[in-house]
Amino acid sequence: MECPRRFCTKCKLTPTICARDCSWDLQDVRDKLYRIILTSPEMCLGNSGFAALLKEPRWSRSILFMVVDEAHCIKQWGGEFRKQFTSLETLRSFARRGAPVLATSATMPPPTLGNVRSTLAINAETSFHLNLGNDRPNIVPIVWPMDGAASNLTALDFIVRGRDQPLRTIIYFNNKRLTMRACRHLRGLLPPSQIHIIDVLHATRGPISKKEVMSRFRSGEISVLCVTEVVGMVSTFHSRV
Repeated sequence: MECPRRFCTKCKLTPTICARDCSWDLQDVRDKLYRIILTSPEMCLGNSGFAALLKEPRWSRSILFMVVDEAHCIKQWGGEFRKQFTSLETLRSFARRGAPVLATSATMPPPTLGNVRSTLAINAETSFHLNLGNDRPNIVPIVWPMDGAASNLTALDFIVRGRDQPLRTIIYFNNKRLTMRACRHLRGLLPPSQIHIIDVLHATRGPISKKEVMSRFRSGEISVLCVTEVVGMVSTFHSRV
């Protein structure tokens, strides 16, 4: 999917970002100075000022449609991590009746698709569903046996051992502590002159650091990234802008 910023520039549309960590003016949004608003479930449902604006009938009737990008996150994140994702159906009540909703994702198997339809109140019988398939020639699946649990980091040794250069890959972990341990483990298998080609990326690294790490990975300076799910957001944003 094309980067929203690039799309807006090409179509001569004026966007704004309504988020807790961005500078934005609610009055400008109220005055409809922007054609596209990029925001989050937390802002729509949890920010008192922005949520109140969405509920104003005179303003909300001007909402032409809503887009939920990376819609699979509704199921993945909607539990204890980011609870507002499970309440996105509420947004349908803010917009005028009949305003369409577009849900996009590259990783939406049937159970996840069903959850997205349920949460966003999308009728499977009357909606349009476009499935472009999952053929990803740039991704190679590798199944490797593990002798123990996820903490058995020796299962990752094949990425480094017996190779002139480590496999170029991103390794996902479900918590920051294990991510850091894996990075140290793999670096320990390399000579000191090569440890810089393995790095780590997680949510608590700063914005500049995240951008720099992804830039070095794209350029090939970093071969192996040990990451949490945050890399999906960082790589998508910085590789498309």
